[in-house]
Amino acid sequence: MNKFQYLIIIAGLFQIVSQLLDQYVIQKEQVIRNMENQIYKNEFKATETFNTNQAYYETYVKLETDSSLRLKLINEKVTDEILKKDLFRNKNIILDQFKIILSNPYINIKDEKKYLKYFEEIDRLLNNQVKIQEKKDELLHNFRYTGLILNDLGEFLEETNDNTKKLNLELKKIVEKKFTILVLGLIANVLSMFFLLLFFYYIYNSRKKI
Repeated sequence: MNKFQYLIIIAGLFQIVSQLLDQYVIQKEQVIRNMENQIYKNEFKATETFNTNQAYYETYVKLETDSSLRLKLINEKVTDEILKKDLFRNKNIILDQFKIILSNPYINIKDEKKYLKYFEEIDRLLNNQVKIQEKKDELLHNFRYTGLILNDLGEFLEETNDNTKKLNLELKKIVEKKFTILVLGLIANVLSMFFLLLFFYYIYNSRKKI
């Protein structure tokens, strides 16, 4: 093979390398878009979880504290009927707030019975004829555990934030690699054009000599 053929082959090889690198960059662009979407979803989910956790916490703390004080300060002036009415009201408000969590599509509650059983137990205790004084400890226990979901929401939030951090780190690496490949692709394309121009230059010179 003469030098003209070598130049064409080299230019062609660099062009193939450039196209392969461009294809790699295009594929990575799709991966990057998918990861950015996942990060956005995670961040939105984290915000939803945080806001939900805060709203439930404020309701729970206020009404659980109120219920505990009423149960601990039982006296003859407060009848069982009045106390039951107040405790039912507190329980129902907390339960309504819990149902808002269940209705949120961004918060996946796998076992809602795990939390609802404490509300059901409060209903059972308040609906029987035994005096409140005799079931005070059980009621205190169940009101306290209506806040159980706060622990799981906190863990879910932490897990989501950790996952988002990992995705951001991975995305950063992929973006850096994409730009490196993009630069290499541009270099390969420039080299291809260089050898092609060199080919035409030699052709032009050879014809001039003739």
